[in-house]
Amino acid sequence: MDINIFAKSSSQTESPYKLNFINKYETLCVYCSCPAGTYGQLCKHKTSFIEGDYNMLNEISKQQLLNDTGSSWS
Repeated sequence: MDINIFAKSSSQTESPYKLNFINKYETLCVYCSCPAGTYGQLCKHKTSFIEGDYNMLNEISKQQLLNDTGSSWS
């Protein structure tokens, strides 16, 4: 299952970054389109999700979807 959400840019002037959550072989993979994420680094958008801080979400309505899906992938 793939889930795509958008995270706020810290500059507020750029377009939101795309976070892609993919379940690969029972492992959750998270990709981010921000500059750090495109280099495969653990960016602040991924870190916020891991820590359960959904303030970075561009669409707060996606929070419940992440909560529901995250528990099914653990």
